[in-house]
Amino acid sequence: MYHDLIIHPSRIELVERVFSPGTSSFREKKLSSSDLDFKIDTAVIENGAHFESLRSSIKALLEPFEKDLSVLNIVIPSAYVQFKTLYSCPENTELADYINWEASKIVTDIPEHYRYGTYYDNSGENLIIAVIRKNISDFFLNVLKDIFDDKFEFRMGCRYSFSGNRTEFVHTDKTIKNISSFGTEIEAPPSSVKKSVFISASFLIMILLLSVFYYFNPAQFKKTTGYWVDYLIEKIPYKLTIEKKIPVQGQTVEEVNVTETMPIPAEEAVDAAVSEEIHETAAVFDEQNIDTAGDTDGKTITEAESEPTTGDILVKTPEFWEFVKELSLLECDSVVFINRTELRIHAGNAEILSKAESIDAEKIYNCELEENRAVFSHESFDFPNSRLKSNYNKFVYTKDSFKIKPIRYYQNIFKIEPADKFYEFLDSLQVNGVEFKKFIISPKVDHVMFTVYFG
Repeated sequence: MYHDLIIHPSRIELVERVFSPGTSSFREKKLSSSDLDFKIDTAVIENGAHFESLRSSIKALLEPFEKDLSVLNIVIPSAYVQFKTLYSCPENTELADYINWEASKIVTDIPEHYRYGTYYDNSGENLIIAVIRKNISDFFLNVLKDIFDDKFEFRMGCRYSFSGNRTEFVHTDKTIKNISSFGTEIEAPPSSVKKSVFISASFLIMILLLSVFYYFNPAQFKKTTGYWVDYLIEKIPYKLTIEKKIPVQGQTVEEVNVTETMPIPAEEAVDAAVSEEIHETAAVFDEQNIDTAGDTDGKTITEAESEPTTGDILVKTPEFWEFVKELSLLECDSVVFINRTELRIHAGNAEILSKAESIDAEKIYNCELEENRAVFSHESFDFPNSRLKSNYNKFVYTKDSFKIKPIRYYQNIFKIEPADKFYEFLDSLQVNGVEFKKFIISPKVDHVMFTVYFG
């Protein structure tokens, strides 16, 4: 699911787009719109005219939907965008230098004053390049950040219209690099070549000496290299923690493994990202985002997260996952969990919301009944390890053990059938201590849609 804030010359709109795998297209729903009492033009962008009026209009438009937003696409008016279409095969879309060169030929000013983005259209084998001035992108971005700070992610871009009333969002996040020429081969100085040969020869000689050393005295070799490995571990500023394996589906594991528990960078967090295919209450997955999906690098995946080294340890209430299961068994639209924020259930039937409230008979959680949803909160809704790579690896191992695969196009959305299999999977997530930034459960008649986020 995508949320687009569309900027028109005299109007702003908030549109929700949900991808339908059956039709391989998006269904759009206008959530809200507001007419402006002025026209957005260069005077507004360059001189800040009507800034307060624009700010208040955007704030009034988005505030009712603030809790449902995680990523917001800001769609710049097409009048401020320059497009270029190239016929291209899928393998050619990775030629970053060439695409940058093509983008630099579109602009009429210094290339560094622009940002560009691309979209590859499989149906026509066309690569769309969209170019926008930085000051235009920065103007709208600053307005949104002035209102909401960093409450959710903003992605600047535009819309490109295809035949058949189909439009696609183009994310303009790349800066054009200024290049004086393209395809000119610069010959390296002879000294550089000599240095390369010297380095290569020295490396080979070193390998040969180490091999001879190992052949004649393997015990001393291991002792010496072990010393240097320990020395490097002390010098390299990586955080290493000792983590114990935990049982996975009846297995008993007693080994102890040393693994890196460095946070996943924002660009690689299962962020990217971002799109969801569940009811009309889900949010976008960071597209570029699931870079970590292919980065498991063979480490032990059933590792439990290391304990915090500082601060108080928040103990999860044992009822949490059982409570999540009970909520999803109700005939609801979806169950949404947001780390350190809330757990909520969406349903159009007030009786279902009352049943959800009554499940917590011991009143462990704070509950607020709102229109079409019940919102639960508690200080234990804290998953500090959701950003860790080892946590993501545990999730991958757990889903693979159930042979659960993502739906087409989206690596963070899973269709699990039958529904009983999902609840067994949920128990395994609890046993393995998998933590999430956010998850969405959308129960159907014969299956369950499960969307996850890490970070």
